[in-house]
This record gives sequence, structure tokens and C-alpha cells, in this order.
Amino acid sequence: MFSEGCQMNLIKRLKAKWRTVRNTQKAIKLKAACALYDHRGCFDVFCAEDVKHIVIFRWDDKLGDCIMAGILINNLRLHRPDIKITVICRQTTKLWLDKVSFIDEYILLGKYHLRKTLQPYKNKYDVFVDVSNGFSYKEIFIAKYINAKHYLGFSADRFNIIDVSIDSNQTHFYQRYINATKILTNKECLTSEKPPVPNYNKELEFLDSLIINKDYKNIVGVNFFGSGKYRRFSFEKAVSLMKYWLDKHPEDLLVLLPTPGEEKFLTKLVNQLALSNLLLPTDKASLEMSLAIIDKADFTFTPDTAVVHMASALDKPVIGIYRENRLNYEEWKPLCMHSQTIFNREPICENDSVYVYEFGYEQLEEARTNILKAIR
Repeated sequence: MFSEGCQMNLIKRLKAKWRTVRNTQKAIKLKAACALYDHRGCFDVFCAEDVKHIVIFRWDDKLGDCIMAGILINNLRLHRPDIKITVICRQTTKLWLDKVSFIDEYILLGKYHLRKTLQPYKNKYDVFVDVSNGFSYKEIFIAKYINAKHYLGFSADRFNIIDVSIDSNQTHFYQRYINATKILTNKECLTSEKPPVPNYNKELEFLDSLIINKDYKNIVGVNFFGSGKYRRFSFEKAVSLMKYWLDKHPEDLLVLLPTPGEEKFLTKLVNQLALSNLLLPTDKASLEMSLAIIDKADFTFTPDTAVVHMASALDKPVIGIYRENRLNYEEWKPLCMHSQTIFNREPICENDSVYVYEFGYEQLEEARTNILKAIR
């Protein structure tokens, strides 16, 4: 009989092998798609002054990337108000951008009926903007089908369709959007290099009213959820962490960030623990409430997700939990100088997925100590 540990490792290795198969299939599909679509139809020399209409590609709907894209959009409004801006996205991106800027046109693109949805938008754009690491097989089709005059991106060494290249030394997505902004505005000095955020004064006032009579020394924002099942805490792990934290540090007031779709999880957690210094301000999630908690907190504890980038926009420190993937970390690390990072355990093999809660509490203790020392 195998021990429980051996059984778990065996299961992890089998899952990793299946992911390898899926990744190989995706690579084959991308290679085939590139053979068909990875080429340009226009060979005009790029000139920023000639740009009158751009389309920003945010189809993956990742809020962190959307937050950083606000730098580009708002600087274009200031320095190039003549440029019309279209965004290809889904509802989450639209929700954020509607609160922080003005977009001339959205193309709300689902997973299916791509040709039918995109057909009215062919040949309309001077520049297609995508600062990501590259395209999937569907994304390269979308890029080509739009048929823009120019393609501004980060992966010119891998994709022939990109003719206006972001500096390959700009690893962090924040830096990439700054670089893209300078290319399109033809300016080295920008009016603002800070990502815009929605107004959250009302939520901040409400939060103040809830904590005014609380007994605490430090306020800590807590988020348990990232994108995907491996970047979220299980209920049992969340309970265990909160018990440990407040047993060890009763002087901390832990304020939970409400999260869409997780109302039952968070309400059950607070009711089950019934701890005076564990607060859920509301079970109704909103971007503004998340921003208010991050701003009010001395620091926020969170997986690598949009909460990190909200904090970066506010210049507030976080303890961020990251996979043992240094390239991903460099692309999405917290920008506030006092932030701390906890890295998950190393994968046991290639394509082994590690859960966000797989770290040692001693790492948390070190990060908490360092961050409080730095901000005091």
C-alpha cells in the first residue's frame, strides 16, 4: 500500500501529465493558426501622428490588466484627444473602464460566433494594441480578422503580425502600458503614470463608521480569492488561517474583501468564527468597497489577483501570494515599495499546479513583521 503522501504525489504527477497533453494540444493549434493568420496586410511605416483610431484587446477580461490599461487610455484622452478608442473585452473590463475613463466604443466579444461579431469592425483601426505575452490560437485569428494597419505589442520576436514593438526590457505590465502610451502619444513625459481608480469616498465613510469602536492596532485587508481553483483558499484553509492569525495577533483587525459569488463563503466564515476582530463590512461585493478596504488597511493579504493591482494603483502595500514562477512574478508583482511576497512551495514536477494556501505560516510571520516595520 502507498502512504497518503505517496498517493497525493502520484495524483499530482498524473494531473501534471494531463496538463502537459493539453498544453501540447494548444501549442499545435497555435502553430497551425499562426501559419494562417500571423502576417500583416498593410506595410505602411508607423507614424504616431497619423493614428486616429485604436482598438485595445482585453478579451481575457482580467481585471489586473484592465487596471493598468487605464494609464494608456487616460493619457491618450489628455495628450491625443483626437484618437478614438475601442476596446474588445467582456463585462468585467467594461465595468471598470466605465468608472475610470471614457471609451468611444466597446466590442463585447464572447467565446463563440467570433466572425459574426467582429465582421462590422474589420479594417476600421489604425492600431491594434495588445501588451500581453502573446496570442492563443483564437486570439491570433481575432487580431488578423480585425485587419488593423498596425499592431502594437510585446511579442514581436514571436509574432510577425506585430510591427510596433514594446521594449522587451519592460517586463511588468505597468511598464508595458507606460511604454505603449509613450509610443502612441510620442511623449517621453506623461501627465500621469498612475492607474486611475473609481471614486470610493462613500464606501470609505461607511467603513469608518463600522470600525470606529473597534479595538485594534493594525488594520489588515484580507482577500481569499484569485482566478481559478488553485488561486483560492478552501473554506477549511481560510478558517484555519483566520484562527491562527487572530490567536497570534489579536491586535490586528482583519477586514474581509467582499467578492462576487463568494457571499455565502464569507458570511459562513464570519458567523462560524464569531471573532470581534474579524469584519465583513458587507456581503455585497463592489469594486469601490474593495478599494476602500485596501486604502484603509495598513496592508492587504491576497493571492496574486486584481486586488494586488488595485493596491498598486493606490500605492498601498500588500502581502501577495505568488506561485514559484519568477517570470509571472516580475510581470505582476506589487508596485508599492513596502510590499512583501510569499512564494508557494515549488512544483514537484513540470505542470504541477500548486494551491495558493500551500505556504508556511512562518513565511506569513516574516512578511507581516517586515511590512509593519517598514510602514511605521
